Amino acid sequence: MFLKSLRVGQTTQTINNKIGQAVSVSGGFSPLDISDCKIWLDFSDSSTITKDGSNRVSQVDDKSGNGYDSVQATGGSQPLWVSADKNGLDVINFASNRNLAQGSAFTAISQPITIFVACVLPEAAGSANYALYDGIDVTNRLSFQGNGLDPPETFYMFAGSVLNSSNDTGNAAWGTTYNLFNGASSLGDVNGTQVLSGDVGSKDLTGLTIASQFNDGNMGLMKIGEIICYDKAVTGTEKASVITYLEEKWGL
Repeated sequence: MFLKSLRVGQTTQTINNKIGQAVSVSGGFSPLDISDCKIWLDFSDSSTITKDGSNRVSQVDDKSGNGYDSVQATGGSQPLWVSADKNGLDVINFASNRNLAQGSAFTAISQPITIFVACVLPEAAGSANYALYDGIDVTNRLSFQGNGLDPPETFYMFAGSVLNSSNDTGNAAWGTTYNLFNGASSLGDVNGTQVLSGDVGSKDLTGLTIASQFNDGNMGLMKIGEIICYDKAVTGTEKASVITYLEEKWGL
């Protein structure tokens, strides 16, 4: 199994990353080191996963401390937990039209909002769109999707208005996404390259649907490792810390 040196506080440890899944990388960095973490879903941390004997996931506990767990009560819609799938870490596979959604809404938060994900990037081909995440109702929606429709082979962000990228950098391969939802000053990066800049609209957020739209449309069908959401525009230094953490942890 994969071994990696990790720093926890001031102590460097070499551990088996399949067993010590919750240990942070990047000099001891944790997403909670940055203020205003609203949601943190770490699919590699088995202590946060509720699954059945067929490894179908019914709940993922939120590690932010806010209690915004993601759930799926319908057996036929539960995604699949996959052991040691990426860089020796567990992931959740949302193939076959599976998704998760936040079990309880929080009081609507206004933009700016920043969301990071380590995942197989959304497809951007064919005749469909593929949602990485969305809100949990029609009123409060922040969404990032692969666009196979108009225009095809692009990514797009949405918070009331559609913002399309000029290309589909890296779709259908493992990577990182960074999305700053901030009205007319919104930004989106894929694998560290900015692909989106402009106006996404002004909708608020009350929770996240994972791997589909809020109404079960545009199913994402991808594997996901980790999702981190902040109730603010992170600084450049904070952004770099989160991206480095995800890249090192997930072998990207």
